[in-house]
Amino acid sequence: MPEQNKNKVTENVNRPSRFQQCVKKCSGTLRFSFIFASAIHITKIVIAAIYFHKCPVEPEIPKYLLVMGIIGVVTKLIMLFRNFIIKCIKVTPILSLLATVELTIFIIGSYYIYREFEPSYEPQSGEKYCDKTLYLFSFIYITIIYALLLLAILIVSCFILAVVLLDKLGPKERTHDAENTTEIPLATEQGSTEK
Repeated sequence: MPEQNKNKVTENVNRPSRFQQCVKKCSGTLRFSFIFASAIHITKIVIAAIYFHKCPVEPEIPKYLLVMGIIGVVTKLIMLFRNFIIKCIKVTPILSLLATVELTIFIIGSYYIYREFEPSYEPQSGEKYCDKTLYLFSFIYITIIYALLLLAILIVSCFILAVVLLDKLGPKERTHDAENTTEIPLATEQGSTEK
């Protein structure tokens, strides 16, 4: 008997938690999203480096892309090597600081890019010129981020609305009223009551 209990305890210890099972199932998706986000950040760095002096209408646009790309790559590297870095320093405050800086630069970059909407893509335009690849990549990137943010807000709002409506319109819980209840005797077996 004690041996069976030992086996049950060993099974429970070796069994992965629900979180571990979920992470294992989602590891392919997480890996893909990590690689995709890293590729976007590296693309920002490359485009900013190639077209760094090719946007006189707003010279801050390539700087914005370069800084956002570098911060993104650093954040991904810290997240990738978190288990190794955590032994030396605390990672969470660093990631929080990077996220705050990234958000600030994102808002400032949005201002630069949307302010100069539709610059001239012809180099002969002089001060009104911005390289088409540089500007359109920045514009589309920021617009997609805003669209995803709006979609997330919409989904959360719908979820909250559904919870509130289900709470108000759903079935009500019955409360137990001790004064108005009557006890109904249970049917007993015929042989047990008569002796």
